[in-house]
Amino acid sequence: MMKHAGCYRLWQQTGDSTVTHQWVREFKTKIQTTVQTWSSAAGAEAGKLLRSLKEKASQWWYFLDHPQVPPDNKKCRKVSTLGGN
Repeated sequence: MMKHAGCYRLWQQTGDSTVTHQWVREFKTKIQTTVQTWSSAAGAEAGKLLRSLKEKASQWWYFLDHPQVPPDNKKCRKVSTLGGN
């Protein structure tokens, strides 16, 4: 799997998001599978952490799903976190 920085750079240079979106799909699947695997084996405290990670996942994916938004875009982060308020 190509590293995200390489996919992102390719998208910046060409405007073609095909490679980036493929990387994102593979990355999401890998993370979701790992969290599911560990959730079934985790103790109480680790289970709480994993549940919290799953609940917050949409915030992580936002910047991966929208490569045109820089991951350090504070205005966008505020909107995605606060629901636009």
